[in-house]
Amino acid sequence: MCFLHPLKLLVFVASIIWCLPLPINGQSSSGIPGYIRIPTATLNRDGTFYIGTSFLPKQHLEYTFFQYDVATAFVSLTFLPFVEVDFRFTRQLNLPSYSNHVSDRMPSIRVRLFKERKWMPSIVVGVHDFLTSIESGDARHFQSSYLVITKGLFIPPAELTVEATMGFGADWLVSRNYELTGFFGGICLNWKKVKWINLMADYDSEVISLGLEAICFSHLFIKGGIVNFDSFTGCISYYIFLKK
Repeated sequence: MCFLHPLKLLVFVASIIWCLPLPINGQSSSGIPGYIRIPTATLNRDGTFYIGTSFLPKQHLEYTFFQYDVATAFVSLTFLPFVEVDFRFTRQLNLPSYSNHVSDRMPSIRVRLFKERKWMPSIVVGVHDFLTSIESGDARHFQSSYLVITKGLFIPPAELTVEATMGFGADWLVSRNYELTGFFGGICLNWKKVKWINLMADYDSEVISLGLEAICFSHLFIKGGIVNFDSFTGCISYYIFLKK
């Protein structure tokens, strides 16, 4: 069944979606452009500054030994047409304040190799949690090195925008915990008549997540999702343009 093999379904859909450059923007729970738990190859416009917060459930957090939920605060800046830098502060909830592992800091950088065009998808490489010494990796809890591809399609009769993403992550840097190790992918849908709502689903190489994103006042994104059909995750982000 496709449910048991989500990558087969994503590959099939992505093979169809290969026509028009119609990116659907929004931040994932990791604080970077993406769906629910995965990044996309969408880079925001040069000069875009994002700030936001998200909630990550303990059921899928090896970082907290699956015992504590976490809340994050993040900022993201696209300061060149092809480069984005991000920083996320993660804090475990209900953990004693004297604990040495109550919080974590994660920088990331993303570089676009190809911009989406009529017959060409957008391609981005990214690295998360890269500042700790390669030999130790003691402070790395969300490390990921990945390549991701995104392509959009507009279906005129249905007035529907469909976007598909596929990627592969590797554990190239030493880390205590990893994200996105292996193949991942997702789909996002937007109906023109309700253009302020995005529906999405993704597979982060371990679990499937389903979610909905509401776009309010053109700049505010509110996202909620179900991870592995057993836990809630959410994200709120707001962006401004620093350049005209």
